[in-house]
Amino acid sequence: MKPLNAFYLLLIVAGLLAGGTAIAMLYRTGSASIPGWQETFQPGPLSEGHAFLKGKCEACHTPARGVEAQTCIKCHANAAADLAKQPTAFHATVQDCRGCHSEHQAAGRPTRMDHA
Repeated sequence: MKPLNAFYLLLIVAGLLAGGTAIAMLYRTGSASIPGWQETFQPGPLSEGHAFLKGKCEACHTPARGVEAQTCIKCHANAAADLAKQPTAFHATVQDCRGCHSEHQAAGRPTRMDHA
């Protein structure tokens, strides 16, 4: 093997190891283990209602699975009065919050509704 090819192979292996190590650290110890990484992957600012969760990605996101309805329900199931209202009662049976509610928008309610 030529020395230049060996060098490139070494760079590729080192890059894969570094990436794998970073992913393993995030998965095992949470987002705080690598300072500043969130700014790299942040898809946009949080909405006003969720602004208190800034920097706490694990509050909503599950490693390797993303945002799951059960995570939303843990915080929002306490809104029994809202769930009892006729216009919002259907939320009790919805299994995917992300279909209508999007986060990281910053302005107003994080809702996309197709009322048709």
